Amino acid sequence: MINRVFHPIGQGAFYSENHIGFNIVYDCGSSGKKRIAENVVKQSFLPNATIDILFISHFDSDHVNRIPVLTNNFKIKNVILPLLHPEDKVLLINIYKALGRTDIATLIETPEDIFGNDTNIIYVDISETDKEINEGSINIENLTNGQIIRSLTELLAVDYDWMFVPHNYLHYERNLKLKNLFLQYDLDIDRVKTDLGYALYHRNDIKNVYKKLNGGINENSMFVYSGPIGDNHSFYTKHLLDQNGRVGCIYSGDADFNRVNIRNVFARYWDKVGTIQVPHHGDVKCYNDLFFDGRSYFCPISVGENGYGHPSSAVIQSILSNNSIPILVTEKNSSTFRQYIAKRN
Repeated sequence: MINRVFHPIGQGAFYSENHIGFNIVYDCGSSGKKRIAENVVKQSFLPNATIDILFISHFDSDHVNRIPVLTNNFKIKNVILPLLHPEDKVLLINIYKALGRTDIATLIETPEDIFGNDTNIIYVDISETDKEINEGSINIENLTNGQIIRSLTELLAVDYDWMFVPHNYLHYERNLKLKNLFLQYDLDIDRVKTDLGYALYHRNDIKNVYKKLNGGINENSMFVYSGPIGDNHSFYTKHLLDQNGRVGCIYSGDADFNRVNIRNVFARYWDKVGTIQVPHHGDVKCYNDLFFDGRSYFCPISVGENGYGHPSSAVIQSILSNNSIPILVTEKNSSTFRQYIAKRN
C-alpha cells in the first residue's frame, strides 16, 4: 500500500509518500503559524523514521523553512536539489543574507551543514527545453553524495516498482523581472553578486524587491513525477475514483504552467498521471489549462490565509469545467488530502 499525503501546511508546500517503509518528501515549508506548521511536520512520520528522499523544488522560504523540523526528527538519506548556475547561486546567497535569512543561504551554499555528513546531496541539472527527453535511469540505492544527474533521469525504487522523475527548468522571465526591479531601485545586480557588504548596505531596497516578487526570486523550479515503473498498470487508487489506474502524480511547487508544457515534458508517463499539484497556491499567473485532455484529475492546492487572492477563483472554475476536482489543502487537519494506492495481485 502506498500512502500519498498532501499535508495541511497552509500557504506553503509539504507532500509525502510512504511506500511500505520507503518514504519521500517534496518540499517542506509554510508561511503560516510556525507552531502549527512544525507540529504538522513532526506528526507526518513515525518516530525515528527515515526519509529516503527529500526533493526540494526551489528555495523560497515557504517551501523550505520547515526543513530543520525534518532534520531534527527524522533521518534523511538523500536530498535532491535543483542545480543552479554559479552566478545565480551567489546572487541568491547574498540576497538571502541581506534579508537576514542565513538559514536559506546556508541551504543553498553548503547544504551539508544543514543535513550532516550522512546525507547524500544530489543535484538535478538545468533543462533548457520543455520537450520529453529520455535520460536513462538510476537505481535510488546507487545515488552518491555530490552527484549531478540530468533532468528527466528516472530514479527507480526497484523493490517497490516505482519511479521518481525530476525536471529542473530555468525561468528566464523571472530573471528578467528581478533585473528590472533592481534597476528601479538603482541596485547594481553584479555588485550584489560579488560584494556581500554592498548587499547588506542596501538590504531595505532588496527587501522591497523581494516583496514585489512575492518571494519569487528563485529562477529554478523542479517538477517531480511519481508513478509506477515501466508499463506496470497493476496499481489502483483505493477509496477514491479509480481513474483506470492513473495513480501517478506530478508535483509542481511554484512552477509556471505557461513556461513548461507538462504534457510534453512527461509525455511518456502521461497515461499514468491522475493527480497534478496546482502550482503557486493557485495563482492565476502561473496557471493554464492546456494539460487537461477530457479525463478527470485530482488537483490539490496548498493555500492558507494570504493577501494575494490565492487560490484564484478563475483557476477553481477552470479545473471544475475540465471535469476535474480542485482540492484545497489549508491549515485545517480536516483538509488533508490522502491517496491510498494498492497493487492488484
